[in-house]
Amino acid sequence: MLKFLSYLIIIFGSFNLIRLAILMVGVDIHDARSSRVFKKTRVYRPWITVIVPAYNEELVIKRCLASLESNSYSKLEVIVINDGSKDDTAKRVTAYQRKTRGVFNLHLLNQINAGKAAAINNGVSHAKGSLIMVLDADSILAPDAITEVTRYFMNKKILLAAANVKVIDDGRVLSTLQRYEYLISYRSKKALNTYNMEYIVGGVGSTFRKHIFKRVRGYDTDTMTEDIDFTLKVLQLGNRDKVVSYMPTVRAYTEGVLTLNDLIKQRYRWKYGRMQTFLKNRNMFFNSQQKYDKRLTFFQLPYSLWAEIIFSLEPLLIGYFLVIIAIYADFATLLSAYAVTTGFIIWNVAMDETETRQSKLRLVPLSLIQYPLFFILALVEYAALVQSLRKIHRLKASMNLGHSSWEHVTRAGESS
Repeated sequence: MLKFLSYLIIIFGSFNLIRLAILMVGVDIHDARSSRVFKKTRVYRPWITVIVPAYNEELVIKRCLASLESNSYSKLEVIVINDGSKDDTAKRVTAYQRKTRGVFNLHLLNQINAGKAAAINNGVSHAKGSLIMVLDADSILAPDAITEVTRYFMNKKILLAAANVKVIDDGRVLSTLQRYEYLISYRSKKALNTYNMEYIVGGVGSTFRKHIFKRVRGYDTDTMTEDIDFTLKVLQLGNRDKVVSYMPTVRAYTEGVLTLNDLIKQRYRWKYGRMQTFLKNRNMFFNSQQKYDKRLTFFQLPYSLWAEIIFSLEPLLIGYFLVIIAIYADFATLLSAYAVTTGFIIWNVAMDETETRQSKLRLVPLSLIQYPLFFILALVEYAALVQSLRKIHRLKASMNLGHSSWEHVTRAGESS
């Protein structure tokens, strides 16, 4: 048994090193390609509609709207869908409308509570933009984000694209940890884009062509992760001639989760919702149809499922790893793991083109202590996985409710 565990650690460790190397190469290829693509001078200025679904968002909605107003893009409309909020969300949007009338194209739709997916569908049905962006009410956009979107959608192959989501820096330890997590995961999206393996376009700043929304009949209401579900609905059409992409220069900022309990709830929703979506789209796994890039159907989708299975063994492997280090005083192995992980974190921070120099000067030194802190995230992810596995027998039944819920966590709220 001990020998088997040793072999597992060696195999998975080697596999992860190879995977990290492939990701780093993919990121570099993406950057090289992007520098050539964006040398094009053709101007693309379509109408863009930003959909802001909202439920009990009185603490953050004004900040979200202010960030949209600060975008200088002229052909822009914003639609807030108030999904039966029980607080003053609607009043605050109405007050913002009065304050900015004539200078900000803002609309408010009120509906009976029906869930986030239904709210987005309602908003799109009233949108006049040929491009639609979805933005969570607790998130904000960088001032140039809307203009940057148009640069990517000049490419007619792109149907749906993810924004570069960053965690708002509030100085809290848990928020800082999530900031590193998001920075690394979203830089990795460059590699997924290079290899045409992207299948998750999150709800913060995601942008799609309205005609493709109509073709797939909008967002479904039967999963906990309507954004992943929508992405796979688009991918069902094929991803060889038309693609799902990533927009690293379209910066969106969102609040980090403030407590461990809320973080576990969030990750449970992500994991269980992805399981629901995989069940719905199981026909894509190992699908050899010509319309699919095989790197998605034969590698990325199966790997995502396999990674969760392997992750369930992680406490056993880590425990054995630490026991061996303690027994044999093999601290060189521990230092090697620390060095590789820390080096990868520093590389991501230093090479990120959307972080300021001041931000990097703060984040690079803090990278030296992230390795042990990342075990907090590992525990959170494991707790969420255990919750998901406990309910996996109800996976199919859970999709028959027909009403996607809202995920609400403790908000830090607006600073003023």
